Amino acid sequence: MLTPHILGPEFSSFLRTVRLYCEELAINYTYGLEIDGKNITLGSEALKQYHPFKKVPVLIYNNTAIFETTTICRFLDNISKPNNLTPKDPLTIALVDEWANALSLYIDKILIRQYVVEFAFPKGPNKTIRQQAINEIKPKVIETLELLDKQLTDKPFFCGTFYSMADAILTPMLDYVAQTPESEALFNNTKNLLPYLTNMKERPSGRVVFQK
Repeated sequence: MLTPHILGPEFSSFLRTVRLYCEELAINYTYGLEIDGKNITLGSEALKQYHPFKKVPVLIYNNTAIFETTTICRFLDNISKPNNLTPKDPLTIALVDEWANALSLYIDKILIRQYVVEFAFPKGPNKTIRQQAINEIKPKVIETLELLDKQLTDKPFFCGTFYSMADAILTPMLDYVAQTPESEALFNNTKNLLPYLTNMKERPSGRVVFQK
């Protein structure tokens, strides 16, 4: 099998998703912003040749660029047949795909783009954290975490008894939220998410991707 390259910065939650998926599938890979000896800058015109909207991650496989995280994961499943992570039952496939898409579209926007990014890349004067912005989004973050906790209940994995794309997408998000200064209050009304996060990070894939 050709060695795929995951284009993107190490800190990207979605790049970490693709890395987790590769680890779970035992696919060798490389990652980073360098391709053919050239560094690709985030948001640059150079990145546009790999992703039409200049986003990451992008999977480079056999000189072909494949973009969007859920599409990348399904592609990795397809090149890993028959030992892939795609469920066999159509309804279960739909369950995984609907949550994978919801996590990528809605949950990521609230937890990462509107909350975590404010701590990681502050937009206030002199790059200070905008506490008002934090306070405004915090109720929505708590509501979102409670929704995720309810979906998880006491299952070992987000969509049931098996590891799926949804777990690979959710784990990096939860990891970043758990590292924010007010995380204890955010998770106060949940009972499943933090133990789940610990279990995911202790998997062989998690130990590789989240190692310090």
